[in-house]
Amino acid sequence: MNRPVKALAYTAESLIDFIYPAVCFVCRERIPLEHRIICPDCWEKLPRNTHNVLASGDKAISAGKRWFSFVAWRFVYSDEMRELIHHFKFNGFSRLRYPLGSEMSETVLGHQELNTADMIIAVPLHRARLRERGYNQSLLLARSVSEHTHIPVIEVLERIKNTLPQATFETAEDKIWNVRGIFTVKNPKTVQGKRIILVDDIFTTGATANECSKTLAGAGAREIMVVTAAYAG
Repeated sequence: MNRPVKALAYTAESLIDFIYPAVCFVCRERIPLEHRIICPDCWEKLPRNTHNVLASGDKAISAGKRWFSFVAWRFVYSDEMRELIHHFKFNGFSRLRYPLGSEMSETVLGHQELNTADMIIAVPLHRARLRERGYNQSLLLARSVSEHTHIPVIEVLERIKNTLPQATFETAEDKIWNVRGIFTVKNPKTVQGKRIILVDDIFTTGATANECSKTLAGAGAREIMVVTAAYAG
C-alpha cells in the first residue's frame, strides 16, 4: 500500500526539479537534486587550508586582549565561499551543515590541541534573530562537527543583546564596540577549567569570537580555541 505514496512523492520531487532545476551557483550546470546548490566538482575546487595551519588572530584584533588561543579554519574566504555561506545563513540551505561540518571536523581531528577539547560551544544568536532565521548556522555546524569528533556540544553561551549585524559596520573598532558585553554564560560551573572549541561560520575581524572567548574566560574556562568554516582574517 505504500508504493503509490512513494511514487507520488517521487513524482512531486521530480516535478519540483523540472520547474525549479537545481543549478550549481558556481558553474551554472544542472546538478542532482540532493546537492541543490553546488556540484561536487566545484565543491572540491573550493580553496582549503590543506596544511591545517593555525592563525593567531592578532592581525584581525586591532585593539585589546586576545582571549582565545588560536583560530583553525577549513576554507579560505573566497568569493565562492562567501556566496555559499550567504546561502547557508540567509537562504535556508541548512543542509550545508553536513559537508561544511564534515570538513571542519577533519581540521579538528588533525590537531591534538583541538581533538582533546572538553566541549564544543557555538557562537549564539539572539532569540529574535533566531526566530527570524529559523536556525543558528553556527550551532548546526557545531553539532555536525560533534557527530564526527564525538566532542559534546554544550549550549551554555547566551546572547543577551540583539545588536546590528557585524557586516553593518566598516571598521574593526566599531565591530568590537557592537558586540561588547552582549554574551553571558548561563551556568558558569559547566565551563570552569574546561578547554573549549568555539565554533562559528566565518572569522573576519575576530570581534565576535573574541567577545565570546572573553565571556567564557570570565566564567572560568581554561582555554578557548576558535574553529570556523572560513577564515578572512
